[in-house]
Amino acid sequence: MTQYRVEQSKKYLLANTHSMSDIALLLGFNDQSHFSRVFKNHEGITPGQFIKQYST
Repeated sequence: MTQYRVEQSKKYLLANTHSMSDIALLLGFNDQSHFSRVFKNHEGITPGQFIKQYST
């Protein structure tokens, strides 16, 4: 389930239509900090680094 939420968060992050806090809450994380920790554990980079690396 967590991997699914991380995958969904990537779509929101790349779409750049929601804040990171909003994405965290939309996907059921307790807060942005928790979301960032979980994302980094799964992807090896923070959500901010992901945006910089993959956004056009």
